[in-house]
Amino acid sequence: MKIAKFVTIKRISKICMTSTIISIRKIILTALLAASISVLSAQTTVTITDGQFIYRLSVQQLQNIHYKQTVQKPSAGKSKNQAMEIGVRIGTVTSITILNAKDTNRKQVIIPGKNETIWPWTNSNKEERFIMQDMNFDGNNDIRLLNSVDKFTYYCWVYQPTTGQFVADTILSKFVNPQFDQDQKLVYQNVDLPNDKKTQLYQYINGKFTLIEEDEVSDNSDGKTSTITVKRLTGGKLQEISKTQIPKN
Repeated sequence: MKIAKFVTIKRISKICMTSTIISIRKIILTALLAASISVLSAQTTVTITDGQFIYRLSVQQLQNIHYKQTVQKPSAGKSKNQAMEIGVRIGTVTSITILNAKDTNRKQVIIPGKNETIWPWTNSNKEERFIMQDMNFDGNNDIRLLNSVDKFTYYCWVYQPTTGQFVADTILSKFVNPQFDQDQKLVYQNVDLPNDKKTQLYQYINGKFTLIEEDEVSDNSDGKTSTITVKRLTGGKLQEISKTQIPKN
């Protein structure tokens, strides 16, 4: 009887072990499948066209969370709340493939630098993040890519008609939320600091953007007044032409 009991226990143990191994394998396979689905769903291709070129952006969701906060979430059946992290999911553009709209031959592949935008990209927001616009006023569309969640800064590429390629413009890429006046052929930039605000005006002169005017409003130390300083390009140099004291708003 003892041996019979031992054999029975051994068989049951073997069956349980086999069942456990199968269960573990199922869990691992399920986890791997879920992970692969997650990776696939976290990658997408965004297509935008201006009629001349087709731009295909490879966009990938990042794992980290922007503006991450830990909040307490009520938990059913438990006396204590559970900690939960919330925030904004972000994505990154890993490549930009540029095709000719007429023959769809690959023209160029651009690998942008570090960039982060709110995830996901949709049809309603894609043209706010990837902008096709004539930035140097030569009649050809150039392109820029939003590269920051916090600031309206862009990577900018200017189209070169002679080569048919888009070339990075390091000056434009330093601008914060640039505004382009196609009629006057001017570029505006607003720099907003806690105690100092500037409006800068650029003009395309001799093949490069040149600062031609700057209006600055800075708070004075008395806390009651501000100073407006106006500078303009004169004789090849940016020179101060006026300075006015005004009550602080």
